[in-house]
Amino acid sequence: MGIPEHVNFNTLTEEVAVEFEKYGDRTQAAYLLYEPLLKTGIRLLHYVGAQDAICAWPGVLSFLKLLQSPFQDEFLRAPDVPWPTAQDATVRVVGEGAGSMTYILIAQAGHFTGDEQVARDQPELIKSIVEHWVENVPFGSGSMRSLDTEA
Repeated sequence: MGIPEHVNFNTLTEEVAVEFEKYGDRTQAAYLLYEPLLKTGIRLLHYVGAQDAICAWPGVLSFLKLLQSPFQDEFLRAPDVPWPTAQDATVRVVGEGAGSMTYILIAQAGHFTGDEQVARDQPELIKSIVEHWVENVPFGSGSMRSLDTEA
Protein backbone atom coordinates (compact mmCIF):
# COMPACT_ATOMS: atom_id res chain seq x y z
CA MET A 1 0.00 0.00 0.00
CA GLY A 2 3.01 2.31 0.03
CA ILE A 3 2.88 2.96 3.77
CA PRO A 4 6.30 3.74 5.30
CA GLU A 5 7.50 1.16 7.82
CA HIS A 6 7.62 3.73 10.64
CA VAL A 7 3.86 4.35 10.31
CA ASN A 8 1.57 2.28 12.52
CA PHE A 9 -1.18 1.38 10.04
CA ASN A 10 -4.66 0.37 11.18
CA THR A 11 -7.59 -0.21 8.86
CA LEU A 12 -9.93 1.34 11.45
CA THR A 13 -9.03 2.79 14.81
CA GLU A 14 -11.35 2.97 17.78
CA GLU A 15 -11.26 6.78 17.54
CA VAL A 16 -12.50 6.68 13.94
CA ALA A 17 -15.18 4.10 14.78
CA VAL A 18 -16.49 6.29 17.61
CA GLU A 19 -16.75 9.26 15.23
CA PHE A 20 -18.79 7.17 12.79
CA GLU A 21 -21.13 5.98 15.54
CA LYS A 22 -21.50 9.48 17.00
CA TYR A 23 -23.19 10.58 13.77
CA GLY A 24 -25.22 7.41 13.35
CA ASP A 25 -23.05 6.24 10.48
CA ARG A 26 -23.16 2.52 10.98
CA THR A 27 -23.88 0.15 8.17
CA GLN A 28 -27.20 1.35 6.84
CA ALA A 29 -29.40 0.15 4.02
CA ALA A 30 -29.17 3.44 2.10
CA TYR A 31 -29.20 1.48 -1.16
CA LEU A 32 -32.93 0.92 -0.57
CA LEU A 33 -33.44 4.60 -1.44
CA TYR A 34 -31.78 4.35 -4.85
CA GLU A 35 -34.64 2.77 -6.79
CA PRO A 36 -37.41 5.09 -5.50
CA LEU A 37 -35.22 8.16 -6.05
CA LEU A 38 -34.39 7.18 -9.62
CA LYS A 39 -38.04 6.36 -10.37
CA THR A 40 -39.10 9.84 -9.24
CA GLY A 41 -36.50 11.58 -11.40
CA ILE A 42 -33.85 12.32 -8.78
CA ARG A 43 -30.39 12.04 -10.33
CA LEU A 44 -27.94 9.60 -8.73
CA LEU A 45 -24.16 9.92 -8.63
CA HIS A 46 -22.25 7.04 -7.06
CA TYR A 47 -18.47 7.17 -6.96
CA VAL A 48 -16.01 4.77 -5.38
CA GLY A 49 -12.25 4.57 -4.95
CA ALA A 50 -10.54 1.77 -6.89
CA GLN A 51 -8.43 0.96 -3.80
CA ASP A 52 -11.35 0.96 -1.36
CA ALA A 53 -11.00 -2.19 0.75
CA ILE A 54 -14.17 -1.45 2.74
CA CYS A 55 -16.65 -0.95 -0.14
CA ALA A 56 -14.82 -2.67 -2.98
CA TRP A 57 -15.74 -1.38 -6.43
CA PRO A 58 -16.65 -4.79 -7.97
CA GLY A 59 -19.40 -5.21 -5.37
CA VAL A 60 -20.59 -1.63 -5.77
CA LEU A 61 -20.83 -1.99 -9.55
CA SER A 62 -22.63 -5.34 -9.20
CA PHE A 63 -25.24 -3.86 -6.88
CA LEU A 64 -25.80 -0.89 -9.22
CA LYS A 65 -26.32 -3.30 -12.12
CA LEU A 66 -29.04 -5.07 -10.12
CA LEU A 67 -31.08 -1.95 -9.36
CA GLN A 68 -34.60 -2.21 -10.74
CA SER A 69 -34.77 1.31 -12.13
CA PRO A 70 -35.88 2.97 -15.36
CA PHE A 71 -32.17 3.02 -16.28
CA GLN A 72 -31.20 -0.60 -15.59
CA ASP A 73 -31.03 -1.84 -19.20
CA GLU A 74 -29.18 1.25 -20.38
CA PHE A 75 -26.80 1.10 -17.41
CA LEU A 76 -25.94 -2.52 -18.20
CA ARG A 77 -25.07 -1.59 -21.80
CA ALA A 78 -23.26 1.68 -21.03
CA PRO A 79 -19.48 1.64 -21.52
CA ASP A 80 -16.99 2.67 -18.85
CA VAL A 81 -15.35 5.73 -20.40
CA PRO A 82 -11.94 6.99 -19.20
CA TRP A 83 -12.28 10.46 -17.70
CA PRO A 84 -10.36 12.66 -17.90
CA THR A 85 -7.87 9.82 -18.57
CA ALA A 86 -7.83 6.10 -17.79
CA GLN A 87 -5.23 6.82 -15.10
CA ASP A 88 -7.70 9.12 -13.28
CA ALA A 89 -11.15 7.54 -13.44
CA THR A 90 -13.74 5.78 -15.53
CA VAL A 91 -17.31 7.01 -15.84
CA ARG A 92 -20.49 5.11 -16.72
CA VAL A 93 -23.27 7.58 -17.53
CA VAL A 94 -26.94 7.02 -18.34
CA GLY A 95 -28.97 10.08 -19.30
CA GLU A 96 -28.31 13.59 -20.52
CA GLY A 97 -25.53 15.88 -19.30
CA ALA A 98 -23.72 14.46 -16.29
CA GLY A 99 -26.32 11.71 -16.22
CA SER A 100 -29.46 10.56 -14.48
CA MET A 101 -27.55 7.58 -13.10
CA THR A 102 -23.78 7.89 -13.02
CA TYR A 103 -21.08 5.62 -11.63
CA ILE A 104 -17.47 6.79 -11.32
CA LEU A 105 -14.53 4.56 -10.42
CA ILE A 106 -11.70 6.77 -9.16
CA ALA A 107 -8.17 5.41 -9.56
CA GLN A 108 -5.61 5.98 -6.80
CA ALA A 109 -8.32 6.52 -4.20
CA GLY A 110 -9.45 4.54 -1.20
CA HIS A 111 -12.52 4.61 1.03
CA PHE A 112 -14.27 7.97 1.14
CA THR A 113 -15.11 8.44 4.79
CA GLY A 114 -15.55 12.18 4.79
CA ASP A 115 -14.44 15.40 3.17
CA GLU A 116 -10.94 15.17 4.61
CA GLN A 117 -10.40 11.70 3.14
CA VAL A 118 -11.71 12.68 -0.29
CA ALA A 119 -9.51 15.77 -0.32
CA ARG A 120 -6.46 13.72 0.58
CA ASP A 121 -6.89 11.09 -2.14
CA GLN A 122 -7.95 13.06 -5.23
CA PRO A 123 -8.88 16.66 -4.37
CA GLU A 124 -8.81 18.16 -7.87
CA LEU A 125 -10.61 15.24 -9.45
CA ILE A 126 -13.33 15.21 -6.77
CA LYS A 127 -13.81 18.97 -7.21
CA SER A 128 -14.24 18.52 -10.95
CA ILE A 129 -16.67 15.61 -10.46
CA VAL A 130 -18.83 17.70 -8.14
CA GLU A 131 -18.73 20.68 -10.52
CA HIS A 132 -19.76 18.51 -13.48
CA TRP A 133 -22.55 16.94 -11.43
CA VAL A 134 -23.99 20.14 -9.98
CA GLU A 135 -23.89 21.97 -13.33
CA ASN A 136 -25.02 18.81 -15.21
CA VAL A 137 -22.03 19.01 -17.57
CA PRO A 138 -21.21 15.79 -19.50
CA PHE A 139 -18.16 13.87 -18.33
CA GLY A 140 -17.16 12.74 -21.81
CA SER A 141 -15.26 15.90 -22.71
CA GLY A 142 -11.94 14.22 -21.89
CA SER A 143 -10.75 16.95 -19.57
CA MET A 144 -11.51 18.14 -16.09
CA ARG A 145 -13.43 21.35 -15.78
CA SER A 146 -13.04 24.04 -13.19
CA LEU A 147 -16.12 26.23 -13.13
CA ASP A 148 -14.46 29.02 -11.19
CA THR A 149 -11.82 29.50 -13.91
CA GLU A 150 -14.21 29.21 -16.87
CA ALA A 151 -16.83 31.70 -15.72
